[in-house]
Amino acid sequence: MQIPDALKELHRSLGARFDSSSSQVLGYSELEKEYWALQETCGLYDRSARGKLRLSGSERVEYLHRMVTADVQGLGEGRGAYTAILNAQGSIVADARILRRADELFLDVEPGLEGPVAQYLDRFIISEDVEIEDVTARFALLSFVGPRASEAVSSALGTSVPALSEHEVRVVEQDDLLLVGTRLAAAPGVDLFAAPERAREIAEAALERFPELRAVGFEAVEVARVEAGVPRFGLELVETAQPLEAGLERAISFTKGCYVGQEAIARAAYRGATRRKLAGLSFEEGALPEPGFKLFGQRGAAKAAAEITSAVRSPRFGLIGLGLVRREHLAPGTELVAEDGRKARVRSLPFAQAS
Repeated sequence: MQIPDALKELHRSLGARFDSSSSQVLGYSELEKEYWALQETCGLYDRSARGKLRLSGSERVEYLHRMVTADVQGLGEGRGAYTAILNAQGSIVADARILRRADELFLDVEPGLEGPVAQYLDRFIISEDVEIEDVTARFALLSFVGPRASEAVSSALGTSVPALSEHEVRVVEQDDLLLVGTRLAAAPGVDLFAAPERAREIAEAALERFPELRAVGFEAVEVARVEAGVPRFGLELVETAQPLEAGLERAISFTKGCYVGQEAIARAAYRGATRRKLAGLSFEEGALPEPGFKLFGQRGAAKAAAEITSAVRSPRFGLIGLGLVRREHLAPGTELVAEDGRKARVRSLPFAQAS
């Protein structure tokens, strides 16, 4: 899905650069200023293209509990959880956020995955009273990200919005607005779901009333994500990466009952160690390495020691990335080398903690 037209006009007026599909803003004028807004004040990031699914029916909770890695039955009303959807072999189909409300479960997933996820979940419905509805176009999603996110949202709405814990849900304006505590790229924040026209009104009010707020794009958020060591679907979270390799522990309940893919997760957890693990990498200056770029313990080695999954230029840490690193090379400070002789070092995550 593209960014709704109402919001696209606002972004254009702010000097936005869009990706080729107009599904996200890449950035505005200065990436470094956007980056520091996320760290020090608040950034406004449009994530409206994320897929959104509504599950209703009397058996929705029990059904979804059997389909995902999180403990859905243990969620109270107005709470949520980060989760993963796996296939029977334990490979990653998608990651998602679940929100539990009085009469529905609400999922949001990576852009473009709403159709595949809905179809996958629907395959397992036999006689259960569960209905899955794609509501992606019905809601815009604005993320207020940074230490002053609650202030920015309060200014826009003209009412006090307390700091929300991650996945805590607040409904305002008679159900027309949904506020959710988030930690996008490990920074505190508030996600706001609203109809596109209402979302534009709120964004305009926030930018006018809270001068410290800055519109930010994907490129700045991606730097913050890599610094924090947060895996992303399609890069770290791929079919060939086992969930416990890719840093998905926080999405998994190890105490709940059966779910699709549980046996594979249980086997990996029982072994106690995976052959690879998500780790930070720092590089010598040069071109950004592409995902899939291989690193070795020494030049000429037959087996790769690491595979790069993401790489960015950080205003704080220089050229850094994430990668799946073999267990024997995981110690922070370990030097690795590319086929062309370029060197990298393994870093612990998050980068701020390691510096």
